[in-house]
Amino acid sequence: PVPAAPVRGPPARAAAPRTRLVAPPSEGPIVGTEQRPAPPDVPIVGGEQRLAPPLPYLTLPDQLAKMIGFWHERDPGITPDERYHWTVLPLVFANPLMGVGVGAAVMGGFRLGAPDTTSFSTFAGSGFVASQGQAGGKLRSDIRLPENGWILVGDVGGGRFPNPAFGLGGKTTAADQTIVDRRQFDFHENVYRRVLGDLYAGFGYWVDAFYDIRDEGAATGRQTLFSAYGIGTSGRSVSSGLTLNLLWEGRDSPVAPTQGSYLLVRYRFIPQAFGSDQNWSSTFVDGRTYLAIPGRDDVLAFRAIAWSSFGHTPYLLLPSSGADPDHRSGRGYVEGRWTGEDLLYGEVEYRLHIWQWLGAIAAVNLNAVSDRGTGLPGPLFPAVHPAAVLGLRALLSDASRSNLVFDVAMAPNGTPEIYLNANETF
Repeated sequence: PVPAAPVRGPPARAAAPRTRLVAPPSEGPIVGTEQRPAPPDVPIVGGEQRLAPPLPYLTLPDQLAKMIGFWHERDPGITPDERYHWTVLPLVFANPLMGVGVGAAVMGGFRLGAPDTTSFSTFAGSGFVASQGQAGGKLRSDIRLPENGWILVGDVGGGRFPNPAFGLGGKTTAADQTIVDRRQFDFHENVYRRVLGDLYAGFGYWVDAFYDIRDEGAATGRQTLFSAYGIGTSGRSVSSGLTLNLLWEGRDSPVAPTQGSYLLVRYRFIPQAFGSDQNWSSTFVDGRTYLAIPGRDDVLAFRAIAWSSFGHTPYLLLPSSGADPDHRSGRGYVEGRWTGEDLLYGEVEYRLHIWQWLGAIAAVNLNAVSDRGTGLPGPLFPAVHPAAVLGLRALLSDASRSNLVFDVAMAPNGTPEIYLNANETF
């Protein structure tokens, strides 16, 4: 299924005193020949960060409206910050595992407070059905209460669909692949409260339930590394527990950052007392930073993840490529291609503004999982697995900077992986 995630738009520089080329009022915010001062700096939020202003560009929906004759100039009394927005996209896909499928995605944003003190809240959902009997859906939300004093981040979803599994370790091969079918339901909700400036603390409740887990390779009599792991590899697997979280939210926008930094530190503990099948825990650290390119509306973005699990962690919840909370890391590899008890991940992405609603990206990522728990000799992290990504961006909302994402990623000795999403990867 196509993941749905918070929406981000083509990169733009942080607001700063400068002159920008814009069109006369009769033409809307199209690049033209008349010079006007850029909007003034946006007031400080939380004593430290600045909220990014609306983009001065035509959006893709606006461009389509102009082409078909439905273009309307904005009411001068309504600024982009005072509007909400939403978009619906049809989906069509085909692959050997799921056959032919169709679905739809909806995404949008809204603001619950004053534009100078409250970031946009976002939501995104998707659903699909496929010819081989699979179906699923997901709804994600990132809610910013007035003055960004509270942040609520969550997702809920479920469905039935197969996915490849290769076993633990950084040197598994294509020959180790098996297909794991299952039904699943997940509910994750985290609540954050501002402590000081850009620092938040919070907690969450998470449930991941898998039913009818079936290793199709093992069903034919083949020994697989997935079934050899032995925890959460057949029948039912339920994990219910709490999370403790520290969050540094220093970006100028949670939707499409142009500067600032982000750090999430999470401890998840899953006790049998909460209805879980096993006792286990995990730590997850996700750090990001964004640098505006001087003289351009471009951004250089960095991301790093460190993730470890302890105890009797079910296989389907082990650290693995593409299995971060947003399921957006590890482009170039099928989700779960690299699985271990520890994962290190790094990514750098250049976000290029081309024209009005059109942008592009180029990125490189590195994946490494440990051999801890495999009994194999050698270094803890035996290999690093790279991938490269090229993509296009289409701006959907100038107020929230939300966008449509089309990426093509490829790993060494692999085939191109195509990603159609709402919002930037991180």
